[in-house]
Amino acid sequence: MGYYASSDLDTDDAYTCHTSATGSPITITRFLQDSRSDQYLVPPTDDLTDTASNKNNMNGDRSKPINKNLINNLEINQQNTSRPLTQASMVRRTGLPQPSHLVHNATARSPNPYMLSYDTHTPYPLPRAPVEDATRKQIKQLVTSVSNNYLGNPYLSTNQSANVPDELNTSVWITNLPPGITHKILLDNVRNCGKVWAAVINEAGLHHFAAAAKIVFFDVAGAQNLLRQAREGKFVVDGYIPRVIHNRIKTEAKPLGPKSRILHIEGPSCVVNQSYLTTLFSYARITWQDEEVIILSNNGLLTRLEWRFGSYRCQAETARYLIDRVKRCTLLPPDQATIWQGVAVHFGVDPCAPNPGKYSASR
Repeated sequence: MGYYASSDLDTDDAYTCHTSATGSPITITRFLQDSRSDQYLVPPTDDLTDTASNKNNMNGDRSKPINKNLINNLEINQQNTSRPLTQASMVRRTGLPQPSHLVHNATARSPNPYMLSYDTHTPYPLPRAPVEDATRKQIKQLVTSVSNNYLGNPYLSTNQSANVPDELNTSVWITNLPPGITHKILLDNVRNCGKVWAAVINEAGLHHFAAAAKIVFFDVAGAQNLLRQAREGKFVVDGYIPRVIHNRIKTEAKPLGPKSRILHIEGPSCVVNQSYLTTLFSYARITWQDEEVIILSNNGLLTRLEWRFGSYRCQAETARYLIDRVKRCTLLPPDQATIWQGVAVHFGVDPCAPNPGKYSASR
């Protein structure tokens, strides 16, 4: 799961559920969507070439469309001038809608990077030679040391290889895994190693009959323990004997602390349940990779869940962040704010760690 959750908490779309006791609706605000209103600017008179057709716009009538001849002249003039037309000056001079209606085409070879988007006028990038694409990929891989098949942002420092020796590398690469493997199957067979910071699975494909995975531990001991188990033949996954090596993209150890991919969530049952929290988590623009959700206790009014995510990175940390943002939101009605103040989140013990306690948790 790749991308991070948005932090905009200012819209009023809502999701509703019902309490188990009173049947009254409990509504939470959908915080992770953005809404914008189009605003139009009246163009100054000295920048208009067709004053007759734009008379209504000059008088403040914004219901009339902008003359297309003006747009065409604007693009022609832009190609013939050495001074680039900025996004703000285009809006100021033409009276076009706000920048949400301007499409930034970074790949188009044009003096004007902000092309006007209309149904009858779609900008297309100029074709590149195959050798140019190949050179770009080679440069990217040389600079970032990240494979060309990587779908994330290779220029982020957290996605690049750390400058550490293999002895301090906490990331391992696992091959010869069964096809169709899930995070639960994989992590259920990683025991007595260490806390898992991230786990990514590469499915079997046309050229690979077995799956592969990358596991990043919080500390070096976790990676060393899994490497030792693989050498001794003790690491077996559904009848497959995986091959484990240090990952080429190296990762440093994380600071010591209670952080874990396991969350213990407790509070009123009307909000602390798998269905309700799954809907809340779905507002984040990421792909959730849950391993398992276990009900530790439930007395009808209060519930405590153990939510085992596939990773701490962008999974457990995002879920904890979303719950914290809802609790601190000032837009909730008083009764709902009272309910959410009763929700608490703790870090649980990772079952992949050496000798984990069954229900141990730390703040």
